[in-house]
Amino acid sequence: MPTHDFTVSDLADLMENFGLHAEHEGYLDQLELLDLSTEKDARYAIREWLVPPYQEYWARTDSGQSRMRKSVRVALSRWGFLPHGPSLPGIDSNSGASRDLQQVYALWRRFYCLLWDELFHEPFEHLADTELLQERNDIAFLRAPCQPERWGPPQYRPLTYWDDLLRTDAWRENWPPKDG
Repeated sequence: MPTHDFTVSDLADLMENFGLHAEHEGYLDQLELLDLSTEKDARYAIREWLVPPYQEYWARTDSGQSRMRKSVRVALSRWGFLPHGPSLPGIDSNSGASRDLQQVYALWRRFYCLLWDELFHEPFEHLADTELLQERNDIAFLRAPCQPERWGPPQYRPLTYWDDLLRTDAWRENWPPKDG
């Protein structure tokens, strides 16, 4: 199954609530007071700012739900988190000098596993091989996740697009780590 009707951009769009939208929507100060490395704060933030837009936009149709489920599953299976995702307070900002990159990666993965649990309320099933997957990236598909009747002929790109985004940050150049 080298291609599927999913795009990691769906997860990226949802996660903007922790980045660009936090200030615009007026909850940036509240978000920055949280420590998303703790399950309590992470679940609170997910329920408060990520579940509502998921329910409003993706969960209202079967195609939207399916796309988001695939997007999160692929991101968790391939990287453990969203490549080039937003800063997560308490994990990668204000986390102190005592955490090494492997600890930060583990906390990011834990956050995204909690996101999976809050959105889908089912056990996460890891995809064994993401190397052959390609994500759909035609414009109508990207802009209308809940309206399959608007989608035209599919176009696909390899997931290496997101791998390359990981490496745009100098401290992530060697991602993924060779030992895990």
